[in-house]
Amino acid sequence: MVGHLATVLARRGVQAVHEHAPKDPKEVLNHIPGWGIALLLFTAVGFIVFSSTLEYSIRLVMGTLAMVESTETTTFEAFSTAPPAYSDEDTRDMKKDGQAPLLEVEIQTITTGKPITSSIHRTMEHIQSVGGCAARWRGVGIFVIYVSLTTLISAPLTSFLRFLPKPCNGIFADMIASVVTARLHANWTHKVISMPSSKSIRERMLSRAQWKELMIPTALSMGAQTTGVCAIALVFRVSGMLVHDLHQNDAAPKWTLPILAIVPGTLTSIILGLFMMFPAYVSLVRKEASMLPQEEETIVNFDRSFGGRLTQAGTAATLRESWQSFTWEARRRLIKVYLKFFFIMSAVTLVFVHVLLLELYIVAGKEVKDYARSVHQEIKRAL
Repeated sequence: MVGHLATVLARRGVQAVHEHAPKDPKEVLNHIPGWGIALLLFTAVGFIVFSSTLEYSIRLVMGTLAMVESTETTTFEAFSTAPPAYSDEDTRDMKKDGQAPLLEVEIQTITTGKPITSSIHRTMEHIQSVGGCAARWRGVGIFVIYVSLTTLISAPLTSFLRFLPKPCNGIFADMIASVVTARLHANWTHKVISMPSSKSIRERMLSRAQWKELMIPTALSMGAQTTGVCAIALVFRVSGMLVHDLHQNDAAPKWTLPILAIVPGTLTSIILGLFMMFPAYVSLVRKEASMLPQEEETIVNFDRSFGGRLTQAGTAATLRESWQSFTWEARRRLIKVYLKFFFIMSAVTLVFVHVLLLELYIVAGKEVKDYARSVHQEIKRAL
């Protein structure tokens, strides 16, 4: 959710700079020496690797653990309510009469204390203590395979469904592709939340019957994600067109234009994220977690009974049970994880931009300075 929003905002920023650029940026690059280009490429690659590591370890791994971690565990204990046997003869008489001992089930809720995923530092320490130094990248191989296959399936499907209006063809293509690769995503979820084991990807793969259970939840989750991103991008685009018209006709104070350009899209992203994208994906992950084999232990506390809703071992939760058992405390904790990731990535990006600008100024000072000044003047003139 956060990654999709950042992509939309970044695209809008690049588009704005490109529209107001007085000349082609390639003219500036022609004045940069070879060693300068190598330095810039090295910095860019370093930023991509570092930011990808942060996104995978915090947004994906820690986020998934926060979705399944429970602060309470529900247990079921059966006990007999039959009167005690006072003699062997009485016991034999009961067996002859066909009387079975009466059983009742006592439901107990055990509180496990402060959740591990309430702190990034604590989560990373716990993951590394369980799986070693490389544990923060646990499941990355399966994730790369999943993303690659989903993209390879979705791209031709988008062209095949071109008879549908945009962006509906892309949304349906992503939904179909995600359903096809649903078992891989569940495989990745199980790899992330379970204790280290020697099982291969094939051994972890769900059965066809379990895959059928995941079809609708997976389609709904992917449909919610792609529809939400398209809606957010549309609102930003409409807001940009409205601001442009207001500026051209001088129909609104200049100080209100940035607000009109940013606030509608931001509010749309918050509303759709909290009430559509967020519940759909959390429900899918928790349903996948309910399919984890009973013999496998999780690295965080996971209530397999989903708050007492599942009384039979090995039963997969429904979407309704998956979301209703996700407590408000867990929801707030997961939102905090996403907010922490957003601010961390914002700080890292800000540092990267300043480092890149400093390097550009060093390797091609005058050209870059003149280009930046001209872009600033064009944007200021447009506003």
